[in-house]
Amino acid sequence: MTKKLHPLVCGNIGNHCVECLKDTSFGTGLFVNRIPADRDVEDEDGNWLGQRDGWLCALCNRFECDRCGGLIDCDEDITAYDVYAQHTDFHDGAYRVHEECLTPEEKELLEVNF
Repeated sequence: MTKKLHPLVCGNIGNHCVECLKDTSFGTGLFVNRIPADRDVEDEDGNWLGQRDGWLCALCNRFECDRCGGLIDCDEDITAYDVYAQHTDFHDGAYRVHEECLTPEEKELLEVNF
C-alpha cells in the first residue's frame, strides 16, 4: 500500500507526482516518462504555502488542445511555429493543437516546414 499525501504537502515528496500526488516509483506503471518537477503550493485562498519537489507523471504532463479541448500528450503537440516556421499564432488564435485538429492547409505546410 502506498503512502497517501496531504494535498497541501510541501518539500521533497520523493517519487510522488507534484500534481496528482500518485506514486511514480518503479513498478507503479507511472515510472516511465516521468520527469523531475516542482510546483508552488497554495491554499484555497491563494496564499503561498511553499514549494513541492518530486516528479511529474506522464498523465499530468499534458497540454489542452486550443481547438478541441482534448488533452495532448507531451511532445505530441503542434504549434503555429511548427506549421509556419515563424513565431505567430494560428488564424483562429490557437497556439497548441493536436495534429488531427490541423486544417488541410496547415497539414500541408507542416509537411513542408517540419
